[in-house]
Order: sequence, then C-alpha cells, then structure tokens
Amino acid sequence: MPSSSRLVTLTGIGGGRQDPAGTAGRDRVGDYFADGVWLVELGELRDGSLLVDVVATGLGVRDESARPLEDVLVEFLSARKLLLVLDNCEQVVDAVAKLTETLLRACPELRIIVTSREALGIGGEAVLRLSPLTFSRPGARPRRAAAQRRASMTR
Repeated sequence: MPSSSRLVTLTGIGGGRQDPAGTAGRDRVGDYFADGVWLVELGELRDGSLLVDVVATGLGVRDESARPLEDVLVEFLSARKLLLVLDNCEQVVDAVAKLTETLLRACPELRIIVTSREALGIGGEAVLRLSPLTFSRPGARPRRAAAQRRASMTR
C-alpha cells in the first residue's frame, strides 16, 4: 500500500473531491489486499450509535449470538487483510473515530481510508487535505496556460 499509515483520512469541503479520490485509491490498491477492498457509504447515517451495524452490514458480517456486534466485527476483521473505505463520515465523525481506533488496535492487517469534511483526530492518522474541484463557467474560454497544461497531459 502506498502509505505507511494504516489510517488515511481524505478531508475537504462538501462537494470536494474526497469521494472520487477515495474510490480511485481503492481501485489502485485492490491487489495488495488478499481479502479485498470494501466500501461502506455513511452519507445517510445520522445516528452514530448505528455505525457498527452499518459497517457490519456493509461487510456482510452477521451474528446470531448474544455477543456485541462490535466484538463480532473485530473478530471478523482481525483474521483478514483488507482495506476498508468509510465514505462521507462527517456527520458521525466521533463514532467513526472511536470505531476506527478499536478496529486498528485489534486488527493488524486492516487499513482504513476515511473521507470526511474533518479529520478524525486520532493517533496514527495521516490526513490529506484536498482542495475542491474547480469548474469553468459554461461558455467561458480556458486561459492559455491552463489549456497548454491540459494539452501537454494528453500527449
């Protein structure tokens, strides 16, 4: 995997480019992880107490026992080498920080990419701040330097 950190958080303003960057990173590093790359979308989640359930469901983890689902999730992940992408975490950032710390502590082969408007603020986190994508006005002519850069990239 390109980063030595087991947790990389891509931050930026809403509508920025952290989602495409997270999925592009997921696509590039998939071969490194024997158990795959898993994306869990959290954009609709507003209640942090449901985070473990959403992540477990996203990973296909089910348990019929009376054990806490977080323990089942830790057991499932501790035996695997995978990349977990937690996308759009800003509305439940505290719950994501807590769960991420627990998982990374207990699962040595687990790597996590988080996309959020803010960093988790936990130890070992590598934060990559992304600037928003910029778009020209419809019908506007590109500036000469920008047009030349684009032309040189396509050669």
